[in-house]
Amino acid sequence: FPGEDVVYSVKVEGKSNSSGDASDVNAEISFNESLFQPIKSKDSLGEIKQGDSSQAVFNFKIRNETPAGLYKFPIKLTYNNKFGLVTETFDVNLLVRQCFSLDMGGFTLSPSQPYAGEKFDVSVVVTNTCTGIARSSTVELKKSDSSSFDPFVLLSPNTSKLGDIEPGKSKAVTFSLVPITDAQPGVYNFNVDMNCFDCSSK
Repeated sequence: FPGEDVVYSVKVEGKSNSSGDASDVNAEISFNESLFQPIKSKDSLGEIKQGDSSQAVFNFKIRNETPAGLYKFPIKLTYNNKFGLVTETFDVNLLVRQCFSLDMGGFTLSPSQPYAGEKFDVSVVVTNTCTGIARSSTVELKKSDSSSFDPFVLLSPNTSKLGDIEPGKSKAVTFSLVPITDAQPGVYNFNVDMNCFDCSSK
């Protein structure tokens, strides 16, 4: 996930052919450093005999602003065999997963039982329970049984842009409404939709 440290291990095998054993084996992985922060991008493996193998281990951090998706990293392998210095390049893939962790951290209605013609507020606390930043977060208030808000009048926009929410942090939003003076007494249901650029609510 964005914001996490990654240890990436790649198996390097010695070739079973006439080139002989490989010595001074070095592996280097390349990143787009605007999306991935290198911690250990090079590994020295020493000698790998024919038919044997060794693990090249790399360490990097996925930056908080990195979008979810499949990324390809080139790895350059250099070594010596009986014919001289050899350089090879191959690609490995990394899947950065989406964050499905926008949760409702709280919900309040004030006053809790409004009368017809009386303004009331719906307050929602949105919490990011993921390890990465929830980017461009939004909250939308909807009336569950209709595309309109009848018999209520919106006193504020029904969609609020909260921007980015850091991991473990919360942001609050308040919607204001008033039922029309001849609104029928009863229970009215509302939905709260939470979303962001590359994550969604549970």
